[in-house]
Order: sequence, then structure tokens, then C-alpha cells
Amino acid sequence: MIINIYFKNSIERGSGRLSAVIPVGHDNFVPSDKIVAILSKDTRAVKPMISKAELNQRLIKASFGRTVRSVILTSDNYIVLSALKPKTLADRYLEETQLPIFSCGGDNHIPNAQVAAILKKNSEPILEMIKLARANDKVINARMGKPVKGIIVTSSGYFILSFLSPETIAKKRYSKS
Repeated sequence: MIINIYFKNSIERGSGRLSAVIPVGHDNFVPSDKIVAILSKDTRAVKPMISKAELNQRLIKASFGRTVRSVILTSDNYIVLSALKPKTLADRYLEETQLPIFSCGGDNHIPNAQVAAILKKNSEPILEMIKLARANDKVINARMGKPVKGIIVTSSGYFILSFLSPETIAKKRYSKS
């Protein structure tokens, strides 16, 4: 099974410490420290990401023919499809790791540890950074059809466009719940 190989390889290449593993359904697991984002299948950027990952043999189908409800983006550019809802996976992440994960709008979730910056889309340098990230397929449009207000930059170099303001994102990130 591909996902089990992925899990095994990530432990072998790791820093020697084992990370928690998140059950993504059907006895498949993803190492928690590899998760960049848990996205709703309805997020605009998801379909092109899935197609590209399939072409590059970086798509892991852990839904076993069931309806895909969530897409897990990993730090080494694998895409994992799951039949579980994003909120369920986020809850499992929190339960298994005891590390915070927050909703960045819609049913899209990002582990706090992945957040490098929360930006406001209002300056030329930020727009240039997004343009470069887009050229490298590192932009995820999670704004759900609404205008972009906040941008989350992950430690893996992804730019996640959100309809939430940077202030709201920061409050969600640092809230206790």
C-alpha cells in the first residue's frame, strides 16, 4: 500500500524521532509533521492539484473508492485523498498530537506549526511573492468564492489565500479552542 510505504519512508528519513500519525481512514495513516494543510474537496485549487499530483505519481488515494471529502497536502508535495471530512481529520490531528490546528476559512485547516506568516494582500511585494508562488504551484485558493483578505504562508512555502482577514486568522490561530 502506497501510503504505508510513504509513512515508513518518512520515519526512515526523519530526524530519528517518531511523529504522531493521523488516521485518514481504512487503516491508512499520515505522519503529523508532514501535514501542511487539510483541505475541503470543494476548495477551488484542489482539482488542479489532484490532476498534477496524479501526473507526477504523487497522489495517494486513501478513500478506497468512496467519495473524497478531504485532501491532505504534505510537505513533500504528496496529495492524500480521504473519505473523511476535513473537520474529522483536524479533530484527529489535535487528538493524536495535542498540537493546535485551526480553520483558515471554509472547511480548510492548517496546523499552527506550519504557519510562517499571516499577511494582508495590500502591497506590491506581497503580490509579487504570490505571483512567484503561483508559478511554482504553491498557491492554494481557499477563499470559497469570496475576495481575498488574508494570506497564510506555510513553512513549506505554500501561500493559502483566505477570505478571512489577517486579524481573524491570527485570533483563530491563537485561540484556546
